[in-house]
Amino acid sequence: MNIRNKLLLQFSLFVFTILSLFSIAILFFSSSYRSKDYYSRLENRARSTAQLLLNVDEVSADLLRIIDKNTLSLYNENLRIYQEDSTMVYANIADSTVSAKLHLIPVIVQKKRLEYHDGEREGLGLLVVNKGENYIIFVSAWDKYGLSKIKNLKIVLVIGFVFSLVTTVFFGFVFAMRALRPISNVINQVKTITINNLNQRVNEGNRKDEIAQMAITFNEMLQRIEDAFILQREFVAHAAHELRTPFTVMVTELDYTLMQERDKEKYKEVIKSISRELKKLSKLSNGLLDLARISFEKSPADFKMVRLDEMLIEAYQHALSIRPNSEIELNLDQMPDDENHLRLYGNEQLLSISFNNLIDNACKFSENKKVVIKLFSDNQFVNVDIIDRGIGIHSQDLSKIFQPFYRGQNTQFIAGYGIGLALTKKIVELHGGQVTVVSELGKGASFRISFPIVF
Repeated sequence: MNIRNKLLLQFSLFVFTILSLFSIAILFFSSSYRSKDYYSRLENRARSTAQLLLNVDEVSADLLRIIDKNTLSLYNENLRIYQEDSTMVYANIADSTVSAKLHLIPVIVQKKRLEYHDGEREGLGLLVVNKGENYIIFVSAWDKYGLSKIKNLKIVLVIGFVFSLVTTVFFGFVFAMRALRPISNVINQVKTITINNLNQRVNEGNRKDEIAQMAITFNEMLQRIEDAFILQREFVAHAAHELRTPFTVMVTELDYTLMQERDKEKYKEVIKSISRELKKLSKLSNGLLDLARISFEKSPADFKMVRLDEMLIEAYQHALSIRPNSEIELNLDQMPDDENHLRLYGNEQLLSISFNNLIDNACKFSENKKVVIKLFSDNQFVNVDIIDRGIGIHSQDLSKIFQPFYRGQNTQFIAGYGIGLALTKKIVELHGGQVTVVSELGKGASFRISFPIVF
């Protein structure tokens, strides 16, 4: 069952319940009022008759019957007065076929007032004390007009109930269609979006109600998917290009060498050339594998508590060993006093890769100028700054340098594949941190890695 039919069914059941309770309440209170009113009229009739018969000496039973016949009485009324010993004192109709309720006399004497039913007739037994003697009055009649009104009321309520329910279902269906139409529109628009038109977006309407918020959220998801597809295409294209180059060089070198006999030195040069290409290929392959592993691992494995200062010292020493001609300074003067601020739950190998990448980049692009590594903390983060005074980064490249295989406009003559920064960013984000960069062309760059302090 779809949402529209569920809403219609639930709304119809809700209205059905309300109308049922409302109709039952009207019928109940109307019937109760009619019954109380009619018994009150029976009591008034009984007391007025007893008053005339028992207290007015000039009024006899025969005269009272004549008076009853010529006055407005209840429909099909039957009134009788008995003494306590069941002796009848008065009957407004001498030959009435209405059965006497003499067996109720003891109950009426005890309770003084008793309401009862005799088929369609409603009756009242009443105890009246006059001049020290008990008189029991039985009066009964058929409330023809009151019951007819209740019957008509039932018919009106049933017709009104059915009409209201049918109207509710009809308008509920119309309103449900109108309320869900924006969702249907979103569904229809989503169905037209394929891998070939991921740039298409869903209409966001007024951008305020819940459906508009759903459309906005879906568009944001589409943007992320589109970015992922673009990144994937670029990744595949760049990876294929970068992998093809060393293979092409090696195959060309080998084919050229095999064309004729070479001397020993020439073979050595070819082997050295192939070795260099294989090292490049190995470095590229390792970078691709690391990037793929970080991209697809959802749960951090082999995590343990590590100290950032110790890792930075190791990265600093590693950088000195592979770039002995570079000037690198490790500044720990602002290191936090609380050693807990230096502790991080993470993967030591991955964090080393991120630090080594940034330090190696700083040395590579600094043109043998000084590179500074700083460790410090503020109230919320522990930060690692890696600062160089090299060629800097063009302002148009700052938003793209963390994309895989992207290289800045001024890096064409410097070896690299554009994997390091992308890998570094993913590693830092895997550990809950963030990487930011500030740079000016020709004046160097400053990369900052920030990890939240766990209190």
